[in-house]
Amino acid sequence: SDINDNQAIYHVFRVTNTDGLTRQKYCPHCYQQSFDPKDDHYKRDYDSHVSQCKILGGQIIKKVKLDEQPFPYVPHIQRNETYAYLLANNATQQFKPTHYYITYDFETVERKVNTYFGKPIAKDSVICNSQWISVLEPLSVASTIKLKWREQYQNDDRYKKITSPFGTDALKTIYFDIRQGTDFITQWIEQVFEEAKQVALDNKYDDEAIPYKQNVSIIGFNSSRFDQALFTKYLHNEKWTIQSFLGTMGQGKQIVVEHKQTHQQINFIDAMNYTQPTDLANFAKDFGSITNQSKGLFPYEGITYDNYNYELNKSQPFPIKAFNSMLKNKTMSDDDYQLYLSDAKNYATRWDYLQHYNELDTQIMIQPLDNLINWFYQYNVDMLNSISLAANANAIKYAIAYKDFDINTNYPQQSKKSTPFILSQSYWNSKVIGYGIQDKQKHRKTNNNVTINDYDYYKDLFERQGCAICGDKFTMDNKPTLDRIDNKLPHTKSNCQPCCLYCNRYKSDRDEKVTRLFIQLRRYCINNHLPQTIVNNEVYQLIRRNITGGLSNVMHRYNHANETTIKRYYYNEENKTITVIDTKHTVSHICGVDFNSLYPSCFSSQYHPFNKYTNGIMYMCGSVNGVINDTNQARKIINSTDRFTDQGQLFIAQLKGHIDEHYINDFINFPPIFRNLSYQSSKAVIGEYMYEQMQSAGVKTDK
Repeated sequence: SDINDNQAIYHVFRVTNTDGLTRQKYCPHCYQQSFDPKDDHYKRDYDSHVSQCKILGGQIIKKVKLDEQPFPYVPHIQRNETYAYLLANNATQQFKPTHYYITYDFETVERKVNTYFGKPIAKDSVICNSQWISVLEPLSVASTIKLKWREQYQNDDRYKKITSPFGTDALKTIYFDIRQGTDFITQWIEQVFEEAKQVALDNKYDDEAIPYKQNVSIIGFNSSRFDQALFTKYLHNEKWTIQSFLGTMGQGKQIVVEHKQTHQQINFIDAMNYTQPTDLANFAKDFGSITNQSKGLFPYEGITYDNYNYELNKSQPFPIKAFNSMLKNKTMSDDDYQLYLSDAKNYATRWDYLQHYNELDTQIMIQPLDNLINWFYQYNVDMLNSISLAANANAIKYAIAYKDFDINTNYPQQSKKSTPFILSQSYWNSKVIGYGIQDKQKHRKTNNNVTINDYDYYKDLFERQGCAICGDKFTMDNKPTLDRIDNKLPHTKSNCQPCCLYCNRYKSDRDEKVTRLFIQLRRYCINNHLPQTIVNNEVYQLIRRNITGGLSNVMHRYNHANETTIKRYYYNEENKTITVIDTKHTVSHICGVDFNSLYPSCFSSQYHPFNKYTNGIMYMCGSVNGVINDTNQARKIINSTDRFTDQGQLFIAQLKGHIDEHYINDFINFPPIFRNLSYQSSKAVIGEYMYEQMQSAGVKTDK
């Protein structure tokens, strides 16, 4: 609502009824799962979730399914089919990142709604406890298409020739606004699909044997929080449909849309997925070059849904007062207004200036995006192959760990000692059932499939032979399965050969070199003790429950700068009392020492003198060797002098902290330790000061 008090404007927004605003029914226990009351299965799904959620106390329980076999973790290879193919074929010099894409941006105007919803504040009253003040209506949309430069574009005014980090490219801009009809967004999406055809062709390799299946990226800026809300409802009709949606309805990380006739897919993503929170102007400045264009100026609050046509049809520039922002409490400077005037004189009407402004917002994204793509490319990471900065940073970390990997080196087979694998009846039974289900799903005949009665034959075979693909012996750490020689045929004796679970996963009928690549990667990983996926549930749970985040401490005291004295504490063992001693020094600053495990993870395995333990290197964990519950054996490893050499074992020690009473005074003046604890936010537990602070800030207490 807008409140006018002594010429001051206050913008206030508070949702009191989320069900009424979103037209969705939310779970009363977790408050996160929503259901559409119009859905045919609404009552069934809602009742089922609520009953289960009530038992769990509103906690969302996530289950994880671990792999049967540990696999090397090399995301920049495993998640990029193109790079894996080129690496397997000694052709990484041909690798190129995805650097042709489409950017977009919407411009909107505010439309007043002033509609009440929710519960009436009084009987027979039209005024309810919630009010919908206004909504932003789309006014125009623009896109810039980045393409490979062709000579045929030379004399075509629609194309602009540019120089990028990848060579000479072309830019083409398209624009639609409300004057073209109320369906102008649908027209834009249709044109985006059309333009995406050429973008997809430009991203492909000249050699058709090189696999490349990535969708065309349609990139907005801060679009997941803003633009997507304007056009998501237009992404499902008789021509195209949403194939997948990652994220939430309030913030979609990636929307994959497929054209029903051409089956072409495009990915709507946000440029802010790949950077820290910022605005478009700073994004262009920080990641673009010094020659990059600056963002234009437009009077957002000077135009509304009621007057946009009248105002934009004018030929004279906007007055300086039109740029005043009551929302930001800012006015335009004379220098900025002169910049606007020098720009606006080039356009006949304000509609023309709007088009220029809208197109400019999509054009200034190109250079910073290209620079980011090129920066990740130096690590053989294709930025647009992932949907977040975290995923790409993770890929870089492991790309560095595998920088010395050579596909042509003959890495030795597994030398790690492990118990030989002996086939059990239950293991074989589960495999046979799985083979049958797999064949039936693919409509293959199962008459002559291997059966449970073949147990003795395969028990002997697995003991005598190793994997038919990599040659490794079968052990409890390298379990066997059956690999079909001809994948068109079912699991019959004549069509199956013994194979380890790892090779069975990565075997390729089309390219044996790719299979060899992943065999080599596993051997390199094992020989260099690099990370592998966790297969032990006990180890997973141990690590997972100690991954904490957010504030997890309660301070029972407060300090005033330059007034409160720094205190020291003394514990009297005989009287069981603590004495507080004021020192001569006063508090000037309060420092919180924070530690994030992601920081050392980023520079793990790199020597640095700051890492005084394990020979100056903070190692990444490799594969899990086992779980030790014997106290004496655990202490031998912890106290071993090998810890400070290359022979040391990395371990996770779970222990209970305890300070003997005789030594309390050695630790009593240490700063507070942050721990992940659940506590009752009552006055008795958190103290009167924190309790009152929470209540004054509107934070719920006594829960």
